[in-house]
Amino acid sequence: MVDNYFGCAKKSNPSVIAHLEAENAYGAALMKPTEAMQDKLYNEILSHIKQTDVSVPYRWGDYFYYTRTKEGQQYPIYCRKQGSVDAPEQILST
Repeated sequence: MVDNYFGCAKKSNPSVIAHLEAENAYGAALMKPTEAMQDKLYNEILSHIKQTDVSVPYRWGDYFYYTRTKEGQQYPIYCRKQGSVDAPEQILST
């Protein structure tokens, strides 16, 4: 089996970096005429999303697990509380 992209695995190789930068420049130039529409769509989608939110906790064993999101962050915060939903929060992962 031949992997034509094996060289891309060497991320510190200057020729790989140059190739990726050229690909990014090409993509940016190709999409340049759509920038206004991209911004409009992004803002419209964002207006329909509740950015600061908490999921409904579910019980697993002695803990209640849930996720919450904060405005401006891209990833949810995974949390749990022991025994009841009024217990202190333990953050598992951010």
